[in-house]
Amino acid sequence: MKWIKVVALYLLVIGVYYAILAYIGDFSARQSIVLAFLLSSLSSGLEKAAAKPVKRFTPYSIRVSPKWFELLTDFKLINKPEEWDEIEASFKDTPALEYRILRDGIFLTIVQQSEDFERTLIYWNNHRCFVSDVDFEDHEQRNKFGWKCVTQGPDAEIVIDFPEALEHKYFDVEHRAV
Repeated sequence: MKWIKVVALYLLVIGVYYAILAYIGDFSARQSIVLAFLLSSLSSGLEKAAAKPVKRFTPYSIRVSPKWFELLTDFKLINKPEEWDEIEASFKDTPALEYRILRDGIFLTIVQQSEDFERTLIYWNNHRCFVSDVDFEDHEQRNKFGWKCVTQGPDAEIVIDFPEALEHKYFDVEHRAV
């Protein structure tokens, strides 16, 4: 289907060149046809040879903020709001520089990524360290329980895995360019 569009566009360009050469340039029909084919081939070649813009990677950050109260009560890990208040009180006195997943969630910055997505440099903001892979779960277990993958854009610049049932109810996922 795409080739039909390409051929149609090529013939349209030839027709435009022919009309310009025959009616404005006052060339004969035979000369106009030959020159129109040559000019359209030349313009097509120049278009293909033109420098393509280089795709540059833009660093981005991902913050996953679990909605702990909803998550813990729905899975019956706590029964009353008072239990959550106790859990919250247990980490409120810890210094802000000390990482606590219940308070801080998960915060990553993707600093660099190869074009083939094979090599990635990640700054794990919570732990203040650089890593090349962040794996929270065994992949076989994740697939067994029906986790799904969300991607951004045609090149899959961002990939976040989470259970489909937990998609919007238990997590706030924020990603933005750095």
